[in-house]
Amino acid sequence: MKKMPWKKTLTMSGIAVFCFAAGAFAANTAQKVEAYLRPDFSVVLNGSKVNLGQAPLVYDGNGYLPIRAVANLLGVAIDWEESSKSILISLPESPAQSPAPNAGNVPASPSTDQYTVETEIKLSSLVAYKMTYLNADYPVLANFYDNNMYLRLSDVQRMGISTTGLTLSKEKLTGEYYVHVELLKPRWKEMPLTNLLNGPVITGETNTEKIKALKQFVPAGYNPEHAGEQTTVYSIQALPEENTYLYLCQQSNREFVGYKVKLGQTSSGGWNVYSGSSIRYIDSEE
Repeated sequence: MKKMPWKKTLTMSGIAVFCFAAGAFAANTAQKVEAYLRPDFSVVLNGSKVNLGQAPLVYDGNGYLPIRAVANLLGVAIDWEESSKSILISLPESPAQSPAPNAGNVPASPSTDQYTVETEIKLSSLVAYKMTYLNADYPVLANFYDNNMYLRLSDVQRMGISTTGLTLSKEKLTGEYYVHVELLKPRWKEMPLTNLLNGPVITGETNTEKIKALKQFVPAGYNPEHAGEQTTVYSIQALPEENTYLYLCQQSNREFVGYKVKLGQTSSGGWNVYSGSSIRYIDSEE
């Protein structure tokens, strides 16, 4: 067989066809083919290498990527409808804010043409939710501030909900944008089913082994005066630098802190968090 002249780096803009996970196919519609997994291929999003949790697949000269993993990275809502054997894709109406954090610790600012930023809020009482919306589950970070509920904008956009034209609130300590839940209600196609999430909101990472390592690591003792205190992790965001993540945590003294970590692979093929990364103090709640 003639070897295909494939490059070993695939840009997201260059992939036109994706594979997907769905239910079993009827025998009279399924077609068996010969394809090749290419773990030596890299996937690059906006200049940064990303890990989709599965190797790219090559068949008949086309590259295939897991569509749900790609959708999560791009902030696109996706679902499978068994009755019609259809892949349901909901594009966010505003691409102004990237679903992944930028090189700093603050997500990119929304376009002023599409949003109005009128209020400033602070981290107060954080809750990690699992919201079921249009038959799909989404992790969402909520901030209860001054008796009002705000949802993190990047999480809302990941659900495929239109946020164009909404008034946003900028969080003072992290610089992230939130939207008041009452402003979202007219945009919902159905009322989300909300449950507490068993763990932090993790975004930008789909590799199950890496996620397991991130969940197992709990930063503690940021402040020498409070060493050993219990720490609650509310959010873990993948940063553009490969295998680098930002934790948003709160200590028992109610101080909110950010902690930047880097994952490394062990000799056995697993993943561990290197705890020697620098610590970033955000601020303490007044």
